[in-house]
Amino acid sequence: MREEEFRRRFKIAEIYLLRDDGFVMFHDKLALHVKIDTEIFGYMLTVIKTLVRNSLGSNDGLGGLEHCDFKVLIEEGDGYFLAVIGQGSDIKPVQKTMKRTVENVNQRYSDAIIHFNGNFEAIRNIESAFYGLKHLGMVDGNNN
Repeated sequence: MREEEFRRRFKIAEIYLLRDDGFVMFHDKLALHVKIDTEIFGYMLTVIKTLVRNSLGSNDGLGGLEHCDFKVLIEEGDGYFLAVIGQGSDIKPVQKTMKRTVENVNQRYSDAIIHFNGNFEAIRNIESAFYGLKHLGMVDGNNN
């Protein structure tokens, strides 16, 4: 991979699966240098999504946010949303993989997420749904 391509490539730092109420259903950290309070981030992102949706009067989801070098990409699911934090400008492959991940989670875990009662056994194998994103986020065996 050329140096320019490497710099443009979107490097995933964290992956979140959040219920629409902000509860964190799944979280994985791929980069050690990013320090985010998982629960605060989940609820904050949910508030921003709701604020944007209510203010703009649109049912379209919030596609993402950007702060300094970091981007937060968002893909809506049934009663939840997938958020990926990372750096880089080439977001298309990540967005495509996020869409496939959400379709997979919708098929396998949608009911368990919507009717979640605190029993993580119902979503025990959910991590397998994120293999594509985790693999895409890795650079030469790690993400640092």
